Amino acid sequence: MSFQVVFKRLGIAVTQRKFSEIARATVDELNKDLAAGTGKKIYEDYIGIINKYFVPFFGERYLQNIKHTDVAEFERWRNERLGKKPKPRKPADPNKPRKPRAKKTAGK
Repeated sequence: MSFQVVFKRLGIAVTQRKFSEIARATVDELNKDLAAGTGKKIYEDYIGIINKYFVPFFGERYLQNIKHTDVAEFERWRNERLGKKPKPRKPADPNKPRKPRAKKTAGK
């Protein structure tokens, strides 16, 4: 049973949006945070990755219709564009102390 059928039964409006619409809104929000000085440096990388990889591949697809097989196909496509597999991220060092975010927020 599709989510559209379930939503209809529950009386929830189904809004279909293309991946590119959501990506554009996300990039706009990241740029707004960067311009305001509240964004993180990594946002620039996120914007580049969204525009270089995600939008060209998923852009015209409806977000609700993207399946696991589409993600696997994307990974193959991206690896071909890169010419190699991306390096896996190193797991966080469990022995390295980290400040909890709540502590930073609570202090304000």
